[in-house]
Amino acid sequence: DARVQNFQIQFLKEAAKFVGEFKSLANEADASLAKHKALELEIERLLKAVVSQDIMIIVQNESVVDTSDL
Repeated sequence: DARVQNFQIQFLKEAAKFVGEFKSLANEADASLAKHKALELEIERLLKAVVSQDIMIIVQNESVVDTSDL
């Protein structure tokens, strides 16, 4: 029957459209996740740099001899 065939064709078109949109959203999610991971790694690197800098400042300050008593 032509109506059934038209329905099947329309259904398959809609299903293909849905699959395409789903793949597109999955790709966007993957890209977003990759950006998030890159930002996470950059934040971790910056925190390590800040902590290292803080430690260096503390060590330098502790090693400075107070000569005000002399």
